[in-house]
Amino acid sequence: MPKMLRILLVHHREEPWNHLIPLLERLGITTLRASNCAEAERAPASPEPHLLVLTEPVLPDGTWAEILALARRMPSPVPVVVVSRYVDVDLYLDALEKGAWDYIVPPFRAADLAYVVNGAILGASQHMSASAMDETHAENYVC
Repeated sequence: MPKMLRILLVHHREEPWNHLIPLLERLGITTLRASNCAEAERAPASPEPHLLVLTEPVLPDGTWAEILALARRMPSPVPVVVVSRYVDVDLYLDALEKGAWDYIVPPFRAADLAYVVNGAILGASQHMSASAMDETHAENYVC
């Protein structure tokens, strides 16, 4: 894991976050918490950007979809992982089809969590590099 890895956790329930947060901290990840969409919207204004957002499916003032929309408005790609208390195949498919990086459920294991986090951050950085490359190539084809 990179140093100073910052993840925004958007949740208002204790379960399953009470199991997830200690694992993240043991992996050396700095976490910031928001309990709803409005708080999450203010959180990215911090001086150091978040590299990943973990959100529960339903929040007091919205859903994971609003958090995904917020992440898409950030200057650089911020992947979103939906964290649910149980398996919901319809929600899983909907989240992935609409652009969430992953959908995870307990039980959480450190190795699995590290894999998801690293994959999301690497995927976002590759997406950003590909976008920059596309812009460079587009300039080469301007008449």
